[in-house]
Amino acid sequence: MKELNRVRRSSFGGSASSLARRSSISQKDIIALQETLQKQQKLSSQVVLLLIVTVPPVTFLIFYSISIHSGLFMPTITALFFRWPFVFQCLPSLWDTIAWKFSIVHCALQLIFYWFLPHDQALVMSSAGDQLREINSFFSCVLTCLLYVLGATVGFYRGDLIYTHFNSIVAIFALFSVLTMAFLILSYHLGTGNSDSLLCLSLTQILYISHFHWSEDLYLNSLDSKRSSCGFYRLWADFVLAPVIYTAPITVISHYHLGTVGLISNCIFSTIAVASIIFTAKCDRQKYDFRKTKGDFKMGGVDAFFISAKYKTESGEPNINLLLGSGHWGVCRHPNYTSEALTFVAFSAFQGFPSIFAHFPAFFVIGFLIARAYTDENRCLIKYGQFWAQYCSKVKYRFFPGVF
Repeated sequence: MKELNRVRRSSFGGSASSLARRSSISQKDIIALQETLQKQQKLSSQVVLLLIVTVPPVTFLIFYSISIHSGLFMPTITALFFRWPFVFQCLPSLWDTIAWKFSIVHCALQLIFYWFLPHDQALVMSSAGDQLREINSFFSCVLTCLLYVLGATVGFYRGDLIYTHFNSIVAIFALFSVLTMAFLILSYHLGTGNSDSLLCLSLTQILYISHFHWSEDLYLNSLDSKRSSCGFYRLWADFVLAPVIYTAPITVISHYHLGTVGLISNCIFSTIAVASIIFTAKCDRQKYDFRKTKGDFKMGGVDAFFISAKYKTESGEPNINLLLGSGHWGVCRHPNYTSEALTFVAFSAFQGFPSIFAHFPAFFVIGFLIARAYTDENRCLIKYGQFWAQYCSKVKYRFFPGVF
């Protein structure tokens, strides 16, 4: 309780009260909004059923178009509707024995690595109480890549094994780096060589993957990780949709070498991608360190501004969360989403412009992040009420300062 009192005093020394006076929205309006949003939070059973039925075939359609027709719209439509076996050709084969063997071996290896490799301790913070989680995904990812390259080198299997059976292999995020290497080997087997675009994209994606695994504690503290249970969204997104979306640009470049860009453009896109990855890491780390110190945190030698947002837990007990309004989080409310979207736009730009459908994954990621930002904000408004309105009055923009 003393800690809560200390936090309350440190955040409301005048800033929050002045925000309340300047806020044009009344408490009555806030309550009305909360009630409306509360009713809209849960999707109807009809919408959930529609998503479960439509998302899987759409995912395979995207992968089929990207991998077979380089994302070209008309060849995709022609093949699916005017050539046997029509739309069934984009569905994976359930009798692909190589895919089953690979998936089983890979999952078994990940379990073995999780049990026997050295672990780090990650602090996962929540209103229900902090807890320590054991993590070792970075070393597991590195060892997975080394074993894959070793097996391909000594001739246990072809290096492009994953690519040729990818439609039947539903992989997890730790496999992304192996997929990148598989595409490089595929390009070598096709005799097309590794273009500047392919090499630059591969290096930036490996950096992206390495950052994810190295900073696993940041992901475990993200809202998405805490709120997504083991349901259709989590399983399909992580096991199928994410690998298809994230490997789409490198699939087009490695297999077709269509629309690849020049050296200067490659340097520009690489710089944008690396800068965006670093900025995302800084944003996430900034918020993590702030929450870890419970607001006793300095940015540029100055105490961080925050609002102590009071709310009630599911059991009805009062609690407080700190809403950071300094540093990168004082410029806009979702700086990490902005840089994440920019990262994927840079990945997609390495393709050039073979077709607009080839860039669909980039549009999908942008749309998904915008939708998730609005969902997060609705949830915060329901949870914090007037305190969230004060925070939005302090940090006015969602993604781009002065624009949006």
